[in-house]
Amino acid sequence: SIGIAWRFILDPMCSGVMSYADLCNAARHICFGGDERKVWLELDPTRSGKVTLADFDAKTARELQRFHARITHRYGTFESAEAKLGLQHRKRLKRHDFCKLVWSKRLVSTSIAAEELFRMLAEIDEERRDTFFTCAALRWLYRIAHALSSCSTRPSMLVGDATDKRQHR
Repeated sequence: SIGIAWRFILDPMCSGVMSYADLCNAARHICFGGDERKVWLELDPTRSGKVTLADFDAKTARELQRFHARITHRYGTFESAEAKLGLQHRKRLKRHDFCKLVWSKRLVSTSIAAEELFRMLAEIDEERRDTFFTCAALRWLYRIAHALSSCSTRPSMLVGDATDKRQHR
């Protein structure tokens, strides 16, 4: 997913922004055969020298920002959220368990939103060919929240928009 690619490849320092050097490193990592400069100019047309997740994929950034806002409103700090969600001690949640948790805590409004959120935040264990969620993803989200703050806050399935509640409970 874009969230995973951003977290592990495009923004490896978890700063919330990607530089041209980060893009070039990511391109080498995935054996990209195209012109990095051309890609960079598309991503950074204002030539600010940085690209945020919102610049790269506004929808993913908006959904993560909304989830972060809900978690922060409900639990405050990362440490409190980690404890209240039972994510201490490197606990790994499979997709089903993560979706059940965020649904039961009313952090999402539909099962589809929970699935989408899992795809944005999951980690991949290539040896086991498995995906899972840990508090590391939550920590990452708290770390890059400043870069997500410029995202729109229109209603969404993660926020609990009344129109979304009709879909796939």
